[in-house]
Amino acid sequence: MRLEPKVRFLCFAALSVALCGCGEAGVESTGETVKDKSASAQTEAPTSQTIAKPGKITFGEEDMGDFDIPISKNIENPDGSRTVEAVGEINGKYAGFKADISPNIDRVKISSLGKVSDIFLNELAKKYEKKAEALTMNAMTELVCINMGKEDSVQCMKLFYGTEAEDASKYAELYLNVDFKKNILEFHEKDPDYREAVLKVLTKN
Repeated sequence: MRLEPKVRFLCFAALSVALCGCGEAGVESTGETVKDKSASAQTEAPTSQTIAKPGKITFGEEDMGDFDIPISKNIENPDGSRTVEAVGEINGKYAGFKADISPNIDRVKISSLGKVSDIFLNELAKKYEKKAEALTMNAMTELVCINMGKEDSVQCMKLFYGTEAEDASKYAELYLNVDFKKNILEFHEKDPDYREAVLKVLTKN
């Protein structure tokens, strides 16, 4: 059946309007999806970094007990505090721990991640040349922190536990630095004299 010219025009116009409407809806829907992804990226990218496969733990100077551990998770929390999980391979095993840094960078909590933390503690004892068997890391050890500022991409911190006046055997000092560029958590000793105390405060009684 043939349509009259006027009828054909009206049908074509109606079809065009319908097609334009679908196109606009499609663009609007796509725009909302992109916007949502963008918002999600803005929320997660600056605050969280997760590495799927841990790299190897490396060491500093030969005569120092310095561990450079790959960061597996680095989260800036809403309150300004930071949670850093560092796990790396050492002697065919994975070792590491978690560090919670307070918003003002005046306190640091070193917490166990389970077996990998026990392995780290025992490897630390070996590096410190201390005889120990099957050490277990404390669930959590809180240390006082002095913010030593940033050097390039490295947040430098000096940690203290206890006081010499209270109990010199448990008075410990060490450095804990977050290298954001290399994605490394540096667990460095302040002085070999503190080795026994560092092990003691991190070990579960």
